[in-house]
Amino acid sequence: MDSSRRSTRHLEPKNDSSRQLLGDGSRVPTADSGRASMTISERASTTGSITTNGASSSLSRDTPLDDSYDTRGAKYQDDKPVCIRRTTIWGGRRYEQAYVSHIEHPSAFFIQLAHSSDKCEELDKEINDFYSKNSQENPLKWKSGDYCIAKFKDNRFYRSRIIEIDENKNPADYHVVFVDYGNWDTVSEHDIHLLLPQFAVLTAQAIACSLTNTLPKKGTLYSQEAKNFFRELVLDKFVDAKFYLKSSNDFWPLSCVDLELSSTKANIRQLMIEQGYIRETTNDQIYIEFNHLLKREHYIQFNIPHEEDDNNYDDDD
Repeated sequence: MDSSRRSTRHLEPKNDSSRQLLGDGSRVPTADSGRASMTISERASTTGSITTNGASSSLSRDTPLDDSYDTRGAKYQDDKPVCIRRTTIWGGRRYEQAYVSHIEHPSAFFIQLAHSSDKCEELDKEINDFYSKNSQENPLKWKSGDYCIAKFKDNRFYRSRIIEIDENKNPADYHVVFVDYGNWDTVSEHDIHLLLPQFAVLTAQAIACSLTNTLPKKGTLYSQEAKNFFRELVLDKFVDAKFYLKSSNDFWPLSCVDLELSSTKANIRQLMIEQGYIRETTNDQIYIEFNHLLKREHYIQFNIPHEEDDNNYDDDD
């Protein structure tokens, strides 16, 4: 990303009294993060080892795209909407050089894995080359949970998912989450575009996580000091992430993960404990404490399956 645009990747605070994030006493979104302050290619040049062997720099497509490609009605095939699959995470596996792209608090944050960085960078370029020249309107009515392409305030286009629609305004406001980064924003109806199947091949790059065995020090709300400390430690940083296998009693839908800074190997959870910002628990207890706070909009925001949805697909490759 051009360094002159870095500041525009950070969200502006909203005063949205209708939505409160679980485990967070403040309203969301917050101004802590954007769709990453560096693009994936910039992060790759920083580490020299961002990608794994075998990563392709381009995406395979069933249909080539050009400026004349007609996609009217392409959103639905066999009466099913175009969806972006979630990235499969293997419990018990350690992923090195992961990148923390967005944070709400220690029990709700997003990371990007290194192995798809080349593909994601190429996809970003192709999406913006195409949508900057082609306006793709949806022939059907948009609804909550639909995947789309949304234009952010930096005038670039990103893969998104609709959280909810405010039709009291004309044009309507769309609350969307950027599925490759984890942050969300409100955009105008005019800035929502049809997601073409060719741009849904790559799995969603932002993985919703909770710090393993961790709950707020008191109750179900993290203190502002705890959130700030966590952000200072890991936001826009490279971390080694160990994902935990779920037990038979662990129904928490976010991925529980232990984090170490890639640069120093300092354990994030241990640092939080030493400062008195969190209490130790089991991952089963996270579900017990937080599950009643989860609403359908949170499932969409975190891009995790919900029983009412029929358009959630995991990466089964």
